[in-house]
Amino acid sequence: MDSPRTANRTFFAVLLVPAIALPALFGVALLLASGPSRPDPVNEVVDPAELVYETISREVDIPLPGDRGRLRVDLVAVFNDQEEVRIRQKVGPNLIPVTRTITEDSLRLVEDLEARGQLSDDLQALRQALPEVLRASINSELEREGLAPAVLEILISKWAVATGGAPN
Repeated sequence: MDSPRTANRTFFAVLLVPAIALPALFGVALLLASGPSRPDPVNEVVDPAELVYETISREVDIPLPGDRGRLRVDLVAVFNDQEEVRIRQKVGPNLIPVTRTITEDSLRLVEDLEARGQLSDDLQALRQALPEVLRASINSELEREGLAPAVLEILISKWAVATGGAPN
């Protein structure tokens, strides 16, 4: 007849070891299957000396609802210098042209803020939300070109509301 000690060892070997080992093995297999992760350049901590400030090729012209006129903004994209070199090698000297996507995303933001009643006369909500929306838009464009989403930040260098008259 087995002693109580032998029965305890059998219990541990048969039930507890697989119950502990299987989840651990599953976790290791999951890590190996996912492969190495690539750091997100947008969330990396970058030395300010390694930043490149690139003016977007022309102003973005955004019609405002009602009789508010048009908003014209000049933008600057902030890159890590290594990413900027890679992008310039692929797309040439005009690093970030104002694309249809940037304009459409700007219009969509204006419409969304207007629909939620957040588009005040001073356009403060738009001014706060626009840089992040455009950063995401430009990074999406870069990804469509097979490049890393390298824009760290968008800065507004000119903010002008033109009221009345025909647009230029």
